[in-house]
Amino acid sequence: MWGALAAGCNGVQPDTTGESFPTEESPERASETHQGQRGLLALPAPLAYWKFDDGCATTTVTDASGNGAHGTRSNGAGCDEDGRIRRAGSFDLTDDKVEVPDRPAFHLTNALTLASWVKPGQTLTGGRAILNKWYGYDSYNLGIWNGEYSFSIALPGGTWGVTHDVRVAAVPNQWAHVAGVYDGTSLRLYVNGVLRATKAVSGTLQQSNRPLVIGNNPANSGFGGLIDEVRLYNVALTQAQVQQLGQEVWPNTQSAANSDPWLAQNHEKVRMLRPTVLALNFVNAKDNAAMMSHLNQINNALTEGSRYHAYRDASAEPMLQYTIKPVDLRDASVPAGYAWRNSTKYPRENPAQGYWSFDYAKLFSQEFAQYYGLRAADGHLMDLCEAVNAGVVHEVWVYGDADVPDVSAAEVLELKPRYDANRNRIAGQPMDTCAGNGCFDDEDVAALPAHCTRSIRIGWVNNTRGPGCYSHSMGHGIESTGNRGLIPYFTRYFKEFADFNLDTRYGRPFESWYSCPYDNPNACLNHAASTCAHQELVVGAALSSTCSATAASVCASAPQCCTTAWDSTCVQKALEGSGGRVSYNVGTSQGTIQPYVPACQSIHLAPNSRGHYDDQSPQAQVSTCENFRMRNGPGGQDKREVFSTSKFSAYNSIAPDCSGGWVMYWMQSMPGNGNLARDDAGQPMLSWWPFSFY
Repeated sequence: MWGALAAGCNGVQPDTTGESFPTEESPERASETHQGQRGLLALPAPLAYWKFDDGCATTTVTDASGNGAHGTRSNGAGCDEDGRIRRAGSFDLTDDKVEVPDRPAFHLTNALTLASWVKPGQTLTGGRAILNKWYGYDSYNLGIWNGEYSFSIALPGGTWGVTHDVRVAAVPNQWAHVAGVYDGTSLRLYVNGVLRATKAVSGTLQQSNRPLVIGNNPANSGFGGLIDEVRLYNVALTQAQVQQLGQEVWPNTQSAANSDPWLAQNHEKVRMLRPTVLALNFVNAKDNAAMMSHLNQINNALTEGSRYHAYRDASAEPMLQYTIKPVDLRDASVPAGYAWRNSTKYPRENPAQGYWSFDYAKLFSQEFAQYYGLRAADGHLMDLCEAVNAGVVHEVWVYGDADVPDVSAAEVLELKPRYDANRNRIAGQPMDTCAGNGCFDDEDVAALPAHCTRSIRIGWVNNTRGPGCYSHSMGHGIESTGNRGLIPYFTRYFKEFADFNLDTRYGRPFESWYSCPYDNPNACLNHAASTCAHQELVVGAALSSTCSATAASVCASAPQCCTTAWDSTCVQKALEGSGGRVSYNVGTSQGTIQPYVPACQSIHLAPNSRGHYDDQSPQAQVSTCENFRMRNGPGGQDKREVFSTSKFSAYNSIAPDCSGGWVMYWMQSMPGNGNLARDDAGQPMLSWWPFSFY
């Protein structure tokens, strides 16, 4: 569903220009793909491709092209875990380098492309090599010269050869994709996919038998900063191909294809998801700046909610960063007497319905393709599915007004592929899921273009509600992926983590993103039985008959529990009083849960909640939430600790509505990179975030 971002507030760097996409989309946004993957363009195979993703303990820098041109780190050249795409090479501005032995394939003549992601440090003076054969003026060089990115070649002539170069200003401390291209007639220098400098030059390159060097040339022009994703081609890439490299994002491009083999191999290594979202402003009373102010709050909350185990490690890295691209679809002023009103471009399905009326299929139409203004390499306007397939767009947020006759508040919906037990995608069987009001129905799915094969998430943002509500909606998306069996690995462990599962606990189908639909008591527990099942024994309150024995036992063995707020002792006594079992009542069926210690429950129900959206319960509850799959308790079980609302109260100021504070805590408790959770084989558990997004 999912470009490089500079860290903003809470790690989020939205596009805050307040401008919508232009009708004529600039070509550098045209496409995004990789060789061997479906997309708009295919890239030629590189002569060499150094990803810098090798372990930091090794001195080898592997050539990922398959041609065997491996490099060797020396003089302290290091590794940084926070690369542009996974790890990066780290260079200290002095003598660090990666040297690759010379080979005939590196003796290029009249066509080449050098390309790399770089993040230079503050010092840009002098010569700072990125990739080169340039001991004197040997052959070719991509680097920095006195504050400018520079691409140089040497042609035969004179003592050292005849040099030609093109330059453009470099910016310190920011990631940039830099590419130099020579086609036998001209030099071209691209930064972030944009042609920034060109010069007419013709001739055959001077040859050199010296090694190829990354980060130096060979010991006098040390680069200072990070270098990543270095590619060398023996052809001159076209402008569109260079633009494609300059747009490269990870993991978005790869996972946009929902390639489960890729997911299985890489999702535990994902450090940051960088989705791009189209924000469609339908609220005539609010300009894009006003919308962005609201969406920035939502993004900050979602980013904060993606920090793994932040309650244990305040410096934990967030997993999620959005880039927001606003699309202005307002078309009229607000009439007198109205606070808000949606644009006539709002895709109403049945305006006379008087309730939720939204035609999702229209978002995928050519009409909306014109609104989006996203152009492919051949110039045609991409519809939403094409944009998602190309990795240009990953989500759509509909910014609308709920206080009008034809719409009500909604949450999120998405199309996701199904997977078999081996985590391979099952063709032709997408799962459409939704939360709240407004879902993909059969007609919506049937109306989608045939090329809609990727995961697509659509979120509806109520312009009067805050960040907690959208955090809540995002949580339902995660919950649905786990509970609907979309991906076996995720499904199994998520059902352990969010253990309020009607199917396994009560033998009832889980057919709602709501863990227990509070508006449909016949489909779930009545409130009294639910109270009993979760040991929410509010002393002094009326208890259902099935709870009376447990309550009496608790009072007999721990009188203080009948007069004071419940603590872990009281909860444990409640379990002991029922023989380690808790009774429940579903309709005419009765049964027991044995033994019952909740994990992290659901979006609607914290472990100690008394009901839906209850995030202020003073009761204490024993829970394994913070120790999920850590096996750090007696007998190798997850440690049981008292859970209280103080765990997530710190987040209430960030996401104050819709139980947003609880949801953020819940998201942070999921297994992810760097925590101690272990799978059945004792290995670190795979990260759940890519599963939930892709």
